[in-house]
Amino acid sequence: MSSKQCYNARYRYKAKMRASMSEMQHMFKHLSDNKYFFKYRSHVDEEGEYLQDIFFAHPRSLSLFNYFPTVLVMDSTYKTNKYNMPLFEIVGFTSTERTYNVGFAWLTNEKEDNFIWALQQLWSLVRNEGSLPKVILTDRDTALMNAVGQVFPKSAAMVCRVHVQKNVGSKIKDLLKVREGEEVEKEIVWANLEKAFIHLLYSDTVDVYGDRLMEFRELCKK
Repeated sequence: MSSKQCYNARYRYKAKMRASMSEMQHMFKHLSDNKYFFKYRSHVDEEGEYLQDIFFAHPRSLSLFNYFPTVLVMDSTYKTNKYNMPLFEIVGFTSTERTYNVGFAWLTNEKEDNFIWALQQLWSLVRNEGSLPKVILTDRDTALMNAVGQVFPKSAAMVCRVHVQKNVGSKIKDLLKVREGEEVEKEIVWANLEKAFIHLLYSDTVDVYGDRLMEFRELCKK
């Protein structure tokens, strides 16, 4: 069987399962039948009413979230569906350092209002004050960071280490001035700076961080 035949068979199966329902109606039925927590909001204008944002979480995720709410990571993916809507993902960590999906939201835009609405749905899943997240990690998205500050003001908001490392790396490379014939030397300097910065990020104590910060600054002066 070719890949095209598999695709066509899958399409016919999905169409049969949907029957007369639209794709969105079928999705809502699936979420309801499987006891997902889900909320959505719509927008009305002169052209009519349309779905704006939808948040959903698996029932098992709700239990894990209230057992392990301490650290959350939030980010969005792009072009994962034919509508090109951002998929906002919230991930948590267990006590054994395993990750689990807390919830997802399809958003029409990555604006502060959209993130606030999605985070308000997450807030509604919190059973008590002790289940509030202590740390929330995001990328350097101002709209998301502002939304986190509004909905979870008591949580420590931090920027993802991977994004910090990438941004610092790109800026350092731009600052390194290279004359003709010194390209190899630039790569060596950059490698040393990158290594020192990674050591700085992974400091275990305040004292170690202070020592490595001094080393990094001295290296930057050379």
